[in-house]
Amino acid sequence: INEEHSKEPKIRQGPEISISYVSSWNVELTEEEIACIGLYGGIWNKRVGVTSCLLVIPSPGVFFQILEGEEETVDALFRKIAQNPQHCNVTLLLKEKITQRRFEKWPLRIRMLNDVDSKLHIPLTH
Repeated sequence: INEEHSKEPKIRQGPEISISYVSSWNVELTEEEIACIGLYGGIWNKRVGVTSCLLVIPSPGVFFQILEGEEETVDALFRKIAQNPQHCNVTLLLKEKITQRRFEKWPLRIRMLNDVDSKLHIPLTH
């Protein structure tokens, strides 16, 4: 965990939102590196009260993620992602106020999509 992740975050209480975005990888990532993103991102998200689902398409290297939580926290996290040099073409697809989370038990759930998976319906709730 880098120094930025070691700082104690402030958990806020306020209106909740959901942000959906898509981005491309600026560097090639291994499955192990993606697993580390899940581990450390999940720890961070739990600390700040964010829940999310990350769909990873290894070829051509695309992330699709939905972030949920307190508005200021989710906005700040999205800005951080958009400024991360490992992402490019970060595109906000949807930002909406929510009254209930879809991924309330998932600080960061990762699902790898390969050629077979991408043709299947994948339920995003439990």
